Amino acid sequence: MKKILLLVLGAIFLFAVIMLAAEEKAVVTKVYDGDYIKVKIDGKSYKVKMLGSDVPDKKWGTAKNIKDAIKDAEKYVKDLIDNKEIKLVSDKSAGDKNKKGRLLRYVYLGSTLVNAELLKKGYANVSDESFSKKSTFSGYATKAEKEKLGIWSDAVKKEGIFSKWFGRNKSEDDAEADTEDVKEEVVSSKETKAAKEIKDTEVKSRTTAKDTDTSWYKSSMASKIVYVTKAGEKFHKKGCSHLTESATTITIKEAKDKGYQPCKTCEPLKDL
Repeated sequence: MKKILLLVLGAIFLFAVIMLAAEEKAVVTKVYDGDYIKVKIDGKSYKVKMLGSDVPDKKWGTAKNIKDAIKDAEKYVKDLIDNKEIKLVSDKSAGDKNKKGRLLRYVYLGSTLVNAELLKKGYANVSDESFSKKSTFSGYATKAEKEKLGIWSDAVKKEGIFSKWFGRNKSEDDAEADTEDVKEEVVSSKETKAAKEIKDTEVKSRTTAKDTDTSWYKSSMASKIVYVTKAGEKFHKKGCSHLTESATTITIKEAKDKGYQPCKTCEPLKDL
């Protein structure tokens, strides 16, 4: 009996050691957006992606209500944890870092799990990576969607957030450097004033969708909503003279996959 008790106590101690090793105290030094922050741990800076929560990137904020939803998420996180001490907890199921080299962590302020609060308030959707709390997080997102909070509101849906953000090529999007990374790279490098001005111009051009040939912009345009009719063989822009009252919506990608051709009158591919 004594041996069994010692084994149990040993197992509990080992579990406690593992749990402590998976936790890190950090201070938030910058909030980039709703699910992406910068912290200091023992004097060293790290970038952290909040595990399980996927807040739309600023580059998807092309319409008023979408912009507002993205800003609301960022403001919420800033007000809650900016310049404060937090606890970071890793999840073995997710791994240590994402493709951009950011730490994947649950972010706690006291007993508040910030990742979960983003989902509860409708600021985020559940992210694609594997993690142990996925089922619980999915429940939070489903509830927020039913209550039409944040990104799930009718106003945001009407502006096409689902066809752009949810329909993007996530693997490409996750692998490419974002605006904030590029800006920091420019500021931190030791270069002449003339060289810095050239670099700033490059940063600006990379963040202007219509002036560049970025994969995320192509993806969003491929997910643009167009219209088709049951008897027709073409897809159209809204308001095209060839549309009837029975017209239904479809993305450009879906239309092409189903064999529809672009209408020559309204030219729905003209903006691509």
